[in-house]
Amino acid sequence: MPIWQMQDAKAKLSEVLKCAASEGPQSITVHGQAVGVVLSQAMFARLSGNQQSLLDFMRQSPLV
Repeated sequence: MPIWQMQDAKAKLSEVLKCAASEGPQSITVHGQAVGVVLSQAMFARLSGNQQSLLDFMRQSPLV
């Protein structure tokens, strides 16, 4: 995973986002310590599993 220092990531945010979309997750560090990861929207949706609609979620509720 590519690593960006915070000040570089801030200065080149559009490049970080493009890299996240084309290359995958981008790690952000502060003083050498990993503090965050930038993901593409598509990867976030896939990893979070939020593919179902609100209606489907409510239909699966144990309260139904």
